[in-house]
Amino acid sequence: GETTNVIFELKKETVQQPETGSVLVNIVEKGADTPITAPITVTIKNTDTNAEQAYSVNTGSHIFSDLKPGTYEVSIPTTNEGYKELTEGANKKVVVVTAEIEENCKFELEKEQVQNPGTLVVTVKNGEEGKSGITVTITSQTSPSEKFERTTGNDGKATFENLLPGEYTVEISGIPN
Repeated sequence: GETTNVIFELKKETVQQPETGSVLVNIVEKGADTPITAPITVTIKNTDTNAEQAYSVNTGSHIFSDLKPGTYEVSIPTTNEGYKELTEGANKKVVVVTAEIEENCKFELEKEQVQNPGTLVVTVKNGEEGKSGITVTITSQTSPSEKFERTTGNDGKATFENLLPGEYTVEISGIPN
């Protein structure tokens, strides 16, 4: 028996990793730079391929990573509970992703002023005695189409509930001579 030597030469194949980048999205309170911890859905869309990812952010920031280089549109809803509505376009930002670079994308939301409704009680008296059956009309100064009408009860009172804070004009009619 003759021996034949066979030599195998193995070459390590190098797999080219696609170079990717990332986008850091921050959602903060306007003027305070405080992260918003309410859940807000952030969407990122590759404008070339229309591939889209959405993520519910409740920590004020999220990193979209492993993004192929290209142009992306990052957006959040125009309405977010407890915050003023964003104007069309203010809820979108365009970022260009390049390999191995983290792009920053920041959205600022302004807290909505919560207006608690109040109650207005108008009392109509003749001397010490409350007058019943008197018509009381109030009109909002900020929104004149908002008119409310009540008739006084036996105690002379007309009660208006759930009124938004503001100034109102009070008119009284139906007073007997």
